[in-house]
Amino acid sequence: MVATLAILGGLALIPVVIVIRAAILVSIWAWFMVPLGAPDIGVAMAIGITCVVSMIVPHPDKKGDGWQGVIGSVIGWLVVWLIAWIAQMFL
Repeated sequence: MVATLAILGGLALIPVVIVIRAAILVSIWAWFMVPLGAPDIGVAMAIGITCVVSMIVPHPDKKGDGWQGVIGSVIGWLVVWLIAWIAQMFL
């Protein structure tokens, strides 16, 4: 029973993580690419770009299994977002 709930919880978390990553990409894109003449993108386009890039770029060893890997990835994205936010203030 507990294993089934863990699996269902993990499956329910997948769309949330995808949208968080896409939202971060949308804001970083707006900060750095739009001023260079690139068009604005929405969340759906950001998800598509993320899919294409993840197919092209090789992935090193996973950060961890299960929740540690997911939390590590999200924290990594948020750190990149913070660094980009600080950098865009100097533009």
